[in-house]
Amino acid sequence: MQYCIARKGTVLRKFFARALVAGIGALGFAGSAAAVAITPPTAQLVIDGDRDNATAIPVSENSDGTFFIENWQSSTAEYSISLNAGFDPDPDIVYAGSVIDFGAPTSFGFIFSQGIVATATPGSVFHTHSSSTTVGSGGSTPVSALAPPLGIPVDGDAIPEIAVFTVSINGGASYLNAGLDLSPSFVGASPSDNQGPFTEGFIAGPAGAGIYDAMRVDVNFGMAGGSDAYTFNGKASVIPEPHTAALLAFGLCGVAAVTRRRR
Repeated sequence: MQYCIARKGTVLRKFFARALVAGIGALGFAGSAAAVAITPPTAQLVIDGDRDNATAIPVSENSDGTFFIENWQSSTAEYSISLNAGFDPDPDIVYAGSVIDFGAPTSFGFIFSQGIVATATPGSVFHTHSSSTTVGSGGSTPVSALAPPLGIPVDGDAIPEIAVFTVSINGGASYLNAGLDLSPSFVGASPSDNQGPFTEGFIAGPAGAGIYDAMRVDVNFGMAGGSDAYTFNGKASVIPEPHTAALLAFGLCGVAAVTRRRR
């Protein structure tokens, strides 16, 4: 009997030890794979739907591996733009902008995208967005939502909204809608108006098997012109599914059990 108990204890110790090693190994593999696969973030500005001549917005890197856009400016006789953003592959995108449309009605599109740490689907997603408008002489509804570019799906209500959050399982070759498109189709009232914050989440990400490896936010809107002003800010996040964390916790519980048995 004592031999059987000792034998059983040995088997359990080996099982828990292997579970711990597997959990740590899975985390390490995910980290090393992500380090190889992660692509740096990009940001673009599109005016009046001319995506063939989109402006690349420079992105800088911090010492900790995150990235940022700080006080980027673009001014013409027709408009003035100021933009800030932060990119964390762990994974978050934070964005904030200010636009004044001096001339005729103009459409604006901002694209924020990055490769992210490999994250099991569906995980959880989160998105918050808020904005404000000030009417110049362009009309009583200075800002309207525009549909995202071709290949970027909208959420289940199929209504274009200003901020569209998507994720990818193939390095950005195609995108899945996260279900958290934010800001209504028309915003703003004379002489000024605040919208939001619109916050939805945390919710489950898009269904399907795979690993998220990229995320993207598209901000698309039209302005009435006549010196109307619009400011916006938001944050999109992907939260990993706790598979590897649970495995690691299971392994740690096994170590604790073995320690108690030895005592």
